Amino acid sequence: DEWLAAKEEPGAVSDETIQRFVNAYDAEIRFVDEQIERLFEEMKRLGVHDNTMYIVTADHGELLGEHNDFSHPPQLYDELTHVPLFVHLPGVTEDRAIRELVSLIDVPTTITDAFDVAAPGTYRGVSLLPAINEEISTHEYVFAEVCHRPTEGM
Repeated sequence: DEWLAAKEEPGAVSDETIQRFVNAYDAEIRFVDEQIERLFEEMKRLGVHDNTMYIVTADHGELLGEHNDFSHPPQLYDELTHVPLFVHLPGVTEDRAIRELVSLIDVPTTITDAFDVAAPGTYRGVSLLPAINEEISTHEYVFAEVCHRPTEGM
C-alpha cells in the first residue's frame, strides 16, 4: 500500500504519488461536504433547518508530505491543529467568518451558552457566541497539547 510505504519512507515518495494522495484527500473532503449538504437539504425539507444548531469540525488535520511525514503524528504543526469549525445557530441568517483564534475546547461551552444552560465547572473553554455575534474576539492565544503514548514493547 502506497500510503503505508510513504509513512515508512517519506523521503522516497514521488511528487506524482503525493499529488495522488492530495487528490484522494480532497475527494474525501468533497464527499463529506456533499453529505453535509444532503443533511442540510433534508432538514430544510422537513422545516427544521432554521431552528437547528449544527456544529461541524474535525479532530485533527493530516500531513500530506509536509514536515516529511504522511500521517497525523503527535506533533503540533499548523497542518494538524488548524481545522475547520462551522457553527449554524438558530436565528442567525447571515454567514460570518470568525478570523480570531478559537479552540475546539470552546465548543461544549458554546453549546451550553446557546441553550442557556450553565456549563459544568469542568468545561475549560469560552463561549464563541459573542464572537459569532461580532461582539468581541475570543482569545489572544490558544493552547494546544499532545499526548505521547509509548509504543508497545518499550
